[in-house]
Amino acid sequence: MKPILWTLFVVTLFAGACQIEDDVLFDFDGDGARDQFDCRPNDPGFYPGAPDFWGNGEDENCDGVDGTSLDEDGDGYGAHIDCDDRNSSVYPGAEDLPGDGVDSDCDRIDGLATDADGDGFHTGFDCNDDDATIYPGADDPEGDDIDQNCDQVEGEAVDADGDGRHSGIDCDDNNPDVHPGQWDQPLDGIDADCDGLDGTVIDNDSDGFSSLTDCNDEDASVHPGATEVDGDGVDQNCDGLGGSDCSELQAFDFQGGAGDPDVQFSGGPNAAWSFVVGEQSHSGDRAMYYGNLGTGNFDFGINSGELWTSVTASDTAGPHSVTFWVFLDVDDGMTTDQLDVSVMDADGTLATWNKLAYDFSSPATWQQQGLWLPELGTDYDPETEGHQLKVHFAFDSVDDSENEGQGVFLDDLVFSACDL
Repeated sequence: MKPILWTLFVVTLFAGACQIEDDVLFDFDGDGARDQFDCRPNDPGFYPGAPDFWGNGEDENCDGVDGTSLDEDGDGYGAHIDCDDRNSSVYPGAEDLPGDGVDSDCDRIDGLATDADGDGFHTGFDCNDDDATIYPGADDPEGDDIDQNCDQVEGEAVDADGDGRHSGIDCDDNNPDVHPGQWDQPLDGIDADCDGLDGTVIDNDSDGFSSLTDCNDEDASVHPGATEVDGDGVDQNCDGLGGSDCSELQAFDFQGGAGDPDVQFSGGPNAAWSFVVGEQSHSGDRAMYYGNLGTGNFDFGINSGELWTSVTASDTAGPHSVTFWVFLDVDDGMTTDQLDVSVMDADGTLATWNKLAYDFSSPATWQQQGLWLPELGTDYDPETEGHQLKVHFAFDSVDDSENEGQGVFLDDLVFSACDL
């Protein structure tokens, strides 16, 4: 019996060890994909379903090709070679009409490509199509101040960190984890994919708004600034209100400034929130403001202000909304600076709106945003109590860096009752 018992003991111990080992190595890089399905289990940027950028020589989504192999528009060309896989008239070899602003044949130019210097490379790839000695792959002698091989480097390029991208296109050639095509984790302070932004920018529906700002990046009719259709339950303009029918109960345009009897304003320690006159405003000549107009450079950190409205009566305990207009002009090219807006009643926070900088290189514009408020309580008596709302504004420079820009302006706050 002893040998049998010993054998059973050994088998049980071995099975337990295998289970422990499997738990530890189940997902080595922590990207959510099991190692047996992960084509690069030691790199969190590679896993089935990952964003896969065509042209970087990498298969990030583990489908066996550079770029996604799906052919979403049914034109016979997968997204790894189709420059717009949501438009069936756009694909390599398609007719490309000049002047329409569309690169229909995916050759990087609008209209048919020409090779003016006869070096075998057209204007979409040739950085100087008037000189036949300049083209991708040409010899590039050092010291002549000419980029003959179109690699954005004068002379032969060097890849110091060995990541396959040379210093002409690698924004940090001393870090192998930073290069074009790399997955860029948002809000970590690192531009890992060298696109000038902190976070990988994806515009799945090609409506001109990335997934960072588009509330539905699978529908081109939904994006900030789109026309809202009342009553359809769809939030076309990404203002948080979903096209519902709302009736205004009270509005605040801040024209009374700090002396406005309907507004009680306070700022936190060292907070620069204030009412400003004669600068950016959505209506009238006043708005609520945080920034430094004198120098155009305002300090980093979290700065908050609070705004108490007067008592606002409503005859329903159902859904309500708060809308406001906001103008964000912070660091050009940054995605870390953000504005938080929380709406509170006596029972605590009802809803919070959070927004990163709207735009990363274009001029700032006024945008309307909003928050849904849940039911305000069945024991509410509008004739005796009303609703008093506190709106909390907080600007947070997450990257802890000073900001160059006009700052943050808020205007035209409206409290409404809504019908779904």
